[in-house]
Amino acid sequence: MTDPKIRDHFVDDDALRPSHDMLETAREIRVSPEEQEEAVAREAALRQEQAARALHEQAVTAYEALVLKRGRERRALILHGMILVVGSAVMFAVHQALSDHLWFPVVLWVWLFALTTHLLWVVTRAKATPPPALPAPVDALRAASLRPPLARPLAGRFREEADEATRARARTTVRTTRKRD
Repeated sequence: MTDPKIRDHFVDDDALRPSHDMLETAREIRVSPEEQEEAVAREAALRQEQAARALHEQAVTAYEALVLKRGRERRALILHGMILVVGSAVMFAVHQALSDHLWFPVVLWVWLFALTTHLLWVVTRAKATPPPALPAPVDALRAASLRPPLARPLAGRFREEADEATRARARTTVRTTRKRD
């Protein structure tokens, strides 16, 4: 229980403490106190791992939602710029055809200010950072072996040599129960 957020969020400490009835049952079936403690520790580690995975899933979901939101904001900015270009062309044509007043540049400057503000709002937002990856669960077979796994070709001219090397390693690592004379 190293991370207090995980412990406080998902794990109930009272649920990890074995009840009196469970201790009595364990004594009746002759389970040693060490085995009991080990089982409780395994259960606590399992619950903590489940809590960490749940928190990680929440963080990934929040990150994906933020990335989608930022994409929509960028598309809205591009749309805003395209509407400014088209709207400016229309306003210029209307200004030239119908009016002698200087209303067109004022509207264009206000619209450019709004687009610039929108651009700064989108660009200066903090970048979305993905949550750190969870460590992969330790494979029981890998943990038991101290040798690194060998890369085996799936097919080709070195397949037989790789198979033979694997068989030779297996022959040297097999333990026997016979006593040597």
